[in-house]
Amino acid sequence: MANGLFDRLLYREKAPRPEGESRFVAASATEASRRHERNEDASFADAETGLIGLADGVSGGGSGDEASRMAMDALKDASSQIDRMVDAARRDRFVVRDLGTRVGDAMEAAARQVSDRVRTVVERYRAEGRPERPHTTFIMAKLYEREPGAYEASVVRVGNSRAYVLRADGNVERAQFAPPEATGKVRKHELIETFLQKKRLDAREVELLDQATSLEQLMERWNAYHADTGMPGDETFIAAAYKQTYKGMLGPSGLQVMGSIPSGELHVGRTVIKGLRPGDRVVLVSDGISDAIPEMDMSELLQGATTPEEVARRLKDEAVRVMRTGEMDRAKEDDATVQVMEVAGGSPTRSGTRFPRRGRSGESLARSVERIMQLVETNLTPELEREVEVAKSEVAALRARRILEDIEQVVRHEGMTPHWEKRLAVRRQELADAEARWGRLRDEAKAMRQAEHAVIDAEALRDVRSTIERLTAK
Repeated sequence: MANGLFDRLLYREKAPRPEGESRFVAASATEASRRHERNEDASFADAETGLIGLADGVSGGGSGDEASRMAMDALKDASSQIDRMVDAARRDRFVVRDLGTRVGDAMEAAARQVSDRVRTVVERYRAEGRPERPHTTFIMAKLYEREPGAYEASVVRVGNSRAYVLRADGNVERAQFAPPEATGKVRKHELIETFLQKKRLDAREVELLDQATSLEQLMERWNAYHADTGMPGDETFIAAAYKQTYKGMLGPSGLQVMGSIPSGELHVGRTVIKGLRPGDRVVLVSDGISDAIPEMDMSELLQGATTPEEVARRLKDEAVRVMRTGEMDRAKEDDATVQVMEVAGGSPTRSGTRFPRRGRSGESLARSVERIMQLVETNLTPELEREVEVAKSEVAALRARRILEDIEQVVRHEGMTPHWEKRLAVRRQELADAEARWGRLRDEAKAMRQAEHAVIDAEALRDVRSTIERLTAK
C-alpha cells in the first residue's frame, strides 16, 4: 500500500486514455500583411503531445519568413525529444524541484536548440557574403497533465510574442515571464515586462507604455486612463520609463530575436501556467495580434467562443480589421497569427457581463440606445422616455461592472496592495450605486406599466358592462 501511495504521489504516471482520445485540441489562424510579399509568421501544433509554437520572422534582416519556418521545422524535429524529457521529469521520484521547473528546463534547452539552427544559417549567409540575416522571435507552450484532471503549461519565449490563458469561465489572463537580470543588455520589451513584474505599473499602464509611439501620445493616453479610473498616476515615473525603454538608457533597446546572437547569450523568458482544467485554453499570438487588440478587450471579444477554431478566427479577424481601419496608432500592417491549444473534456460556458466597448460582439446596448434616441427624438412619449432612461441606467451599470472586472483582472496578475484595495472599494461602491439606480428605475417602469394596464383594463371592463346593460335594457 505504501508503495502504491508513493507511486501515485511522486511517480505521476500518465493516466490511461481511451484509444483515439486526445487530451488536447489545437487550432490556428493566420493572415499575411498586405505590405509583405509573403507571410513571415509560422506556427506548429501537435495536439497529441500538447505542444504548440509560433515564430514571427523579422523582415528588417531579410528572409524573415525563412527564419520563422526554420524555427518551426526545428521545433517539429525536437517535439519527440521534448516529450521524452517531460515524461522523464514526471517520472523522476527523487528530484525535489517542482515539476514545472524541470519541464521549463527541458523547454528552455529545446528553445536554445531551435536558436542554434537559425544561427547556423545566419553564419552561413555571412560567410557566403549574402546580405540576408534570417531573424525571428519565438514562443512555444507545452501542456501536460500534472495529476489526473489537473494540467499545467510550460511556456518559453524569445522576443515579444505573448501567451494568454482563456479560462473556461471566459476570463483572459496574460502569462507573465520572469524579468531578465540587469545585464546591461535588457531589450525594450523585456524592460517593460519588469515594470509589471515589480508592480511599478498595472497591466493597462504597461500596455500604454508598450504601444506608445511618442512621449506626447503616451502622456495624453496616460492622463485619460487615470482620469477614467479617478486615481492619480506618477507622470514623472512614466516619462522616465518611456525614455529608458525607447532611448536605450539601460542598454540597447529593440527586439531580441533568434539568429542575432549565439543561443547561449539569449534571454529565454519562461513561465509555468498552473491550474489548467478541461475547457481552459492556452493562446499564443504574434505582435500583429497584441499590437492591434488591447489586452483588456480580449475577454469581451472572446465571449461565447465555443471552440478553439472560433477563438483563433475571432482574434485574427479583429486584428486585421483594426490594422486596416487604423483604429489604433500602434496597429501597423503586420502578419497576424494565433495558435490555440485547449485542454479537452470541458464544457465551457464562455459567458460574462463585460460591456462591449466597440460593439465587436454584436451591436452594443449603448449604440442601441443612441439609435433609438435618434429615431424618436421628434416624438418622444413619456412612456418611451421612461424606457430609454432604464436602458441608459443599464448601460451605466454594465460600464461600472466592466471597469471593476478590469481592475480585478489586474489584481489577479499583480496581487492585492493598498493602492488596489482602495481602487476596488471605490469601483465596487460605484457599481452598487449604478445597479441600485438601474433596479429602482426598472421597478418604477414596471409599476407604471402595470398601472397603465390596470387603467386600460378598467376602461375595457366599464365598456363591457355598459354594453351588457344596454343590451339587457332592450
